[in-house]
Amino acid sequence: MKVIILAKDNLELADGEAKALFETIDRVEDLLFLQQLSSKQAHRLAFAKEVHELLSILDSEDDVHKLSWNKLIKGTYAIRTHDIPEREMAAKVYMNLRHPVVNLTQPATEIHFFKRGKVIICTKKLFTIEHGYEARHPKERASIPVSVHPKIARAMVNLTGGQPGATILDPCCGTGGHLLEAGLMGLKITGTDIEKRMVDMTLFNLKKNNLVGKISRQDVLTINRPYKYIVTDLPYAKNTKTINIRAFYQEFFIHIGKILSKRAVIGLPDIFRPQQLIKNTGLKITGEYTYYIHRSLTKKILVVEKA
Repeated sequence: MKVIILAKDNLELADGEAKALFETIDRVEDLLFLQQLSSKQAHRLAFAKEVHELLSILDSEDDVHKLSWNKLIKGTYAIRTHDIPEREMAAKVYMNLRHPVVNLTQPATEIHFFKRGKVIICTKKLFTIEHGYEARHPKERASIPVSVHPKIARAMVNLTGGQPGATILDPCCGTGGHLLEAGLMGLKITGTDIEKRMVDMTLFNLKKNNLVGKISRQDVLTINRPYKYIVTDLPYAKNTKTINIRAFYQEFFIHIGKILSKRAVIGLPDIFRPQQLIKNTGLKITGEYTYYIHRSLTKKILVVEKA
């Protein structure tokens, strides 16, 4: 059984994106359990740090000796603990090895003990999930001050559940943050924006990352073909050209209700009441997440499907 170590800065969002993509078994705080998971699948996850193999769930520290440590550890090793004294656990493992060789910096095997509730979850680290967000940060690409961070953009794409090869639409694509992450994960990307400079920046950012997509200048309310997956961050800046943001949001959800065939993931400021926005749109909310931007702005992520 595999264990995903989730990022603790937003556990609900981390759990949500994983469950949208994979069949999971259970979650204990920041530990998500599932039967199978490849390295390629794991690297899609925005709010995940590492993937481990589950070795055992222990009732107490005294049960450490029950594991076959000479089979589990080959070559050098290190013990890492979480919410439990490391020295004590390391000593127990050491005493059960015939030829222990500790290497704390580059061990061949890395054993972890997590104290969660009344049990101790023992795992072996398989690999770290690398994201490369720094290279795609808004500061490193053509962007505007409100451009979405790649970590949030990736999680939002994942919440659609779209798999490689599927087409995803961002109808308010801005500078292309969502499309960039979707393209890097193997999805076919389509984007529109009402402003030409946004379309130009999206095309520039995609080209910079060796990605291609169907990007055009178009008002979202004029899109008339159906899409299975939609992801977008609705415009909200004070200098937006939309005069009445609330009215636009209501028109947007009504239109999405007409062209959506499966699932949409929408970002918007948390000052709006989601149930009011989707009233009489033919949509239902199947997921809702909150994340902090800065002191004056917290945002919601809504997952919506056909009612």
